[in-house]
Amino acid sequence: MSNGYDFFKKLEKTFIVFYLFAFCSETAMVLISIYLPYYSYQLGATEIEVGLVGAASGIPYIFIPFIAGNLSDRIGRKKGLMIGTLTVSLCYIIFLLVSNPVLFILIRIIEGVGWSFVWPSMEAILGEDKKKLQIYNIMWGFGATIAPYLGSTIYQIFGAKNILLTSIGLMLPSVLLSKVGKDSLVIDDIKINKLNDFKINSILFFPFIYGIISFTTLTFFPIYAEKTSLSLNISGLALSFMNSGRLIAFIISNNKIFDKKTMQSTFTILLGFLPLGLVFSTNDILFPPLFFSLGFALGITYASALSKILSISESKRGHYAGLFESILGLGAFLGPFIGGIVANASISYTFIIPTIITTSFMILRKIKIIK
Repeated sequence: MSNGYDFFKKLEKTFIVFYLFAFCSETAMVLISIYLPYYSYQLGATEIEVGLVGAASGIPYIFIPFIAGNLSDRIGRKKGLMIGTLTVSLCYIIFLLVSNPVLFILIRIIEGVGWSFVWPSMEAILGEDKKKLQIYNIMWGFGATIAPYLGSTIYQIFGAKNILLTSIGLMLPSVLLSKVGKDSLVIDDIKINKLNDFKINSILFFPFIYGIISFTTLTFFPIYAEKTSLSLNISGLALSFMNSGRLIAFIISNNKIFDKKTMQSTFTILLGFLPLGLVFSTNDILFPPLFFSLGFALGITYASALSKILSISESKRGHYAGLFESILGLGAFLGPFIGGIVANASISYTFIIPTIITTSFMILRKIKIIK
């Protein structure tokens, strides 16, 4: 008995539980983000309703992560994790009990509140330590990589309900893991860097475009694949390629070469123009390199921006993690929402959205309106 107690006491002093938490939670979130909109479409939802199902969790994620991050600095970050995981788990159970796409939209708004507590609290716990952040990114990146193809297989063999059951099964250990592990590093009220030392506007562009691209693609690519006579497995495989590119990026993201301005500019261009390949071609041979490259660009820019913003202040790390996630949430909402409107004309036109936004950002930065 004492051996088991000692094991859990030792476990509480490590960050391993948080890495496992990141894997389970991200896998569940990606499964729902992809296959709940697709399930809605199969239930007869219109393109706009599908877009709202995809976008709904991003509505509270625009502002609540900022509030939740600040709150976690006061009440403790593990409490933030527990509030978030319980909320998300409850939403996934309700998804299993209803089959109305309009209800999905309402429940996804509550789900977004849950995730608003989860990710800022987690990032604040890990801090600005590049090694811990790298492992954390790798673990949730691995979950995001396997989720699309795992989901397409489950969906085709066992049906949509089993996607929901799998997601619930992943969230239950997340609830338990959120109770274990050290709360955070010792917090001193010392600013590590002044906010003015960073090009904060440029930093915040990357979570925004990350949210736009990731959630637009997760929401609409399975439908795009169906409309172009591709199987659900092909869309799942393509999205897994995107997430594997991001995973590889996380593995090598600590290399200083990726902090250079020319590299950041190159990846920004890729984020804007790679999705255009889906507008001009439906050749599935194009998908693996296109999605892998897109995922790699997303991973490099995301990891760099997150590391920089978490190093601004130790005592207000939850505040800045919440700011980062709120900007990501704005992108996660606008991408599927605008995409749902654009998809009425053509589903492929949804992939022009990143090009317009990235081009606008590059022009504004060139004329120094954005720092």
